[in-house]
Amino acid sequence: MNEKEKTAFAEDLPPPPSLSELDDNLPKTIDRLMAECRGRPVAGADLTRELGLPESQLRITFKTTAGIPSGNDFKNYRINKAMSLLRTSTLSITDITGEAGLGSPQSL
Repeated sequence: MNEKEKTAFAEDLPPPPSLSELDDNLPKTIDRLMAECRGRPVAGADLTRELGLPESQLRITFKTTAGIPSGNDFKNYRINKAMSLLRTSTLSITDITGEAGLGSPQSL
């Protein structure tokens, strides 16, 4: 692809959402997406694909709006989900780690 083709291709892409469009809703949106993906681990790449953002912008925007790094929030979400299931269900540890998106019992 020559430079002219690259420029034309880049112009066809929709612009990523601005920081102001995401500011208040990003943490809630990510929590909703993670809840929808129960039973499987959710990676940053899954969220960036769903939100249409580059991963670096997702990390920066999330930290700006939520005050903590996105990776910490993802981990906290999974651990809190597992703790809730441990308290309220009769599922096995293996099933709980799967439902919480932790991947394996060793993650607990």
